[in-house]
Parts: sequence; C-alpha cells; structure tokens
Amino acid sequence: MFIFFLTDLVHYQISPVNKSPAGILTSKNRSSLRLNCATQPAKNSVYEALIGAIVLMIVFRRGAGRDKQYTIAYQYNTGKTMKQVTRDNREWFQDWANEYDNTLGKVKRHHKLLDLVVRESGIKRNDRVLDIGCGTGLLSLKFLNKTDCRITAIDSSSEMLRIFQEKIEQCNLTEKIHCEQQSAEDMDFKPGQFDIIASTVALHHVRCKEPVIKKVYDYLKGGGRFVIGEIDMDTTGRLDDPQRLARILKYLTGELVLAMKEGGVPAFERMYDNGKKHILNDGEYCIGFDQWKDLCTNAGFKNVEVSPLKEFEWFKVLVATK
Repeated sequence: MFIFFLTDLVHYQISPVNKSPAGILTSKNRSSLRLNCATQPAKNSVYEALIGAIVLMIVFRRGAGRDKQYTIAYQYNTGKTMKQVTRDNREWFQDWANEYDNTLGKVKRHHKLLDLVVRESGIKRNDRVLDIGCGTGLLSLKFLNKTDCRITAIDSSSEMLRIFQEKIEQCNLTEKIHCEQQSAEDMDFKPGQFDIIASTVALHHVRCKEPVIKKVYDYLKGGGRFVIGEIDMDTTGRLDDPQRLARILKYLTGELVLAMKEGGVPAFERMYDNGKKHILNDGEYCIGFDQWKDLCTNAGFKNVEVSPLKEFEWFKVLVATK
C-alpha cells in the first residue's frame, strides 16, 4: 500500500509558481503553488515507485527530530547565502571525481544535454570559451570536437581538474585548453575576454547566483553568448513543505531511473546522493528557467532564449546574448 501511495505522489501534477515582477518567490505568491489532488493511476512501473520511496526515506530519516533551522532563503537573486546542512560542495566533488566519468559520464541524457549546449552556443573557429564547473572536461572536449577553439576551464575541485589535465595531455591539447582551479563565485578574468561562457549542471551549486551572472556578463565580448545547461527544477522554499517535496520528486524520480538503467548501481548511488542534496538544499539549490531568464535579463543580457532537451524536457539549455 505504501508503494502505491508513493506512485501516486510521484504523479501529482503541480501548477506553475507565480513570480513577482523581479522573479522572486515570496510568501504571498508561493502560496499559489498547489497540488492537483485528483491523482491518476500510476502509469510507470513499481520500479519508479521504489526509487521514490528511497528518496522519501532519505528525507524523513535526515529530517527526523530536527526543528525548522533549515528554512531556506526564498530570494534566489540576492547576495543572501543559504544555511548549509552538511559538508562543503568542494569536498563532495573531490570525493566523486574518480567515479564521475563512470557514473554521470555514462548517462546518455547528460551527453545529449552537452551536445545541445554546444549546438545552441553557435561556436565558431578560434572562439575563446570559458567552461565554468568543467569537472573532468566532458563539455570542453565536445566544444573542441565541434571546432578549433581556445578554452579556459575552471573548477573548484583539484581532483576533477587533475583528471581533466590527464586527458588534455593524453590528447595533446595543452595548447588549446588551459585549466585553472577557481570557483564560479571567485573567478576573476578581464572584461570582454570570451566569446562564449558555458556551464552545464554546475551553477545550481552556486548559492549566490546573481553576482556570478553579472561577472559572466562582464567577461563576455559584445555579442558574446552565455549558455547554461541545467535541470528545470525549483527547490526554493521551506524544507518541511510537502508541496515543495512533491515538486522536486517529480523531476528526481525520472533522473534516478535513468541513472540506474544507463549507469548501473554506481551511477544510481551518486545520483541518489545528489538528489538528497537537492531535496535538503545541502550547500546548493536549483531554480527554474524562468528564474534563470530573470537573472540574465537583470544582468543586462539582451536576448534570452530557452530550448528543451527532446525526450527529457525537464532539462533545458538557455542562451543569453550580450
């Protein structure tokens, strides 16, 4: 009976969240978020329900006996930081580095997202590219596979960069890719240095997003493009809000199923752990693409367009032109 309850929970339909003119979730408009409780019979397998059960068990186990100290800041575009629940993201990614290519790197959806980022970027020969949160270099290498360009790749994890540097040396790409250990928050470059600045599934790890987007705008040349590949998921709100939890599970269940199907247990374990971080806003938080568009527009970008990833529409690519 518990499994069937979870299956129904995963299939709740959530209406869009109304935003204030600035795109900020407030107590007033946040109350407009509601569940359509006329649930339909589950169409997916019990397999998805079991994964949903696992995620819920994580939340309930982590939340047991805790008070409301983990209320998360609702403003996503201010300098306010969010309370961190456990360890630093840098440590988490250091631990993941050696498994990254064999977990997320095996998920076909992730590669399709990277391909869409490269395609939508409109990259040309000799463009200068900044890859923010480059990890082990999956996106950078796809840019170079598309055309001859020059890439600066940054990441806060020294272990991720070590693995990427090994690839660069093995492929004789030292003249085309330069790696630096910098976080998105602390990055420092000259104004108008890049034709393209790109980031995939990395910027949701940034707690203060607005200052980073403003830096991106400054670092781009006139007519330069900022390209984001991210999950279209809003995790702002109170941790003890069941509507918020249902909103997040709507996305995470499909992700966990794909990870298990395409990457096996190791990929599932990492995505399971990452999903827990999303649910608890553990050192990070996701925002929807309406919110990303607001941030880019407020930073000064003229044209902002969003393209969904076919067959995986909860993942999207945004292109903002300076």
